[in-house]
Amino acid sequence: MRKAILVLLTVFLVGMAAFSADGAGTTGAPFLKIPVGAKAGALGDAVVAAPFGAEAIFWNLGSLGFQKGIHFNASYQDWIADANTQYVGLTYNLDGIGTFGLGLVNLGFADDMLRTTLTDPDGTAGEEFSAGDMALTLAYGRKITDSIGIGVGGKYVSQKIDTETATAFTADIGIRAKFMDNICVGLSVQNLFGEIGYTETFKFPMILRFGLAYKVMDGITGFGQVDYHMESGVKFSVGAEYVLADMIALRIGYKGNTDNEGLTAGVGVKYEFIDIDFSYGIGTEEALSNVMKFSLGLHF
Repeated sequence: MRKAILVLLTVFLVGMAAFSADGAGTTGAPFLKIPVGAKAGALGDAVVAAPFGAEAIFWNLGSLGFQKGIHFNASYQDWIADANTQYVGLTYNLDGIGTFGLGLVNLGFADDMLRTTLTDPDGTAGEEFSAGDMALTLAYGRKITDSIGIGVGGKYVSQKIDTETATAFTADIGIRAKFMDNICVGLSVQNLFGEIGYTETFKFPMILRFGLAYKVMDGITGFGQVDYHMESGVKFSVGAEYVLADMIALRIGYKGNTDNEGLTAGVGVKYEFIDIDFSYGIGTEEALSNVMKFSLGLHF
């Protein structure tokens, strides 16, 4: 117990020191703040204490230390302005060594965009260009005690618009601790350092996440989370999951003080080594309302 508290405090202080050094302001690569996964989406994104499968690469690298075997996750969601995001993650555990992971987040657009110029402000000439962002994370996590897992990840970030490309590196760190048999605590610091941009660079959107997962009884788990975003302050989220016959999961959540604040809900179906999940978010901002996510998970 004392060691778990000490490690959590250390990671928390590292995150706070980084926040203090950077301060608030405009950030680059805002797509790094877009949550991934339908399970997380249905629970209000309150999963840093107990992320699911290979989605732990995005949410909390400390969870990798508790994994066994191979996990694969892929998810898709529509976003604003004809944008869509995809996530693909893969983790592999080596007994006695730890868990290695590779995760890819991609932001793309349904169609190419019309090129506008001073002489053609409406793009009537029909010339098009493309844009897209991606982040590739190489991660490693392991247990340092029976109840504490810690993980680190190096992240390569690329942004492209037309013929311009910007690239940079950053890192994440996370810890997950289990108390008794029904309580998990998670702490994650994302995008610890670095800047990105084209003609002008901006700091990455650093996020400090702290969360709790509490197993109320068999089949019922509650989730709570508080996030601190470098440029926009504190946000919170809660969620609950009810699992029937270890096969069907019903989920509900709420996200507060966010751009897409509001209720979330979803359902998941598990059959042997396959998970299929769906979530739906009702946001208060019209542009961010009715967000749907779909996920596929495999575990061996």
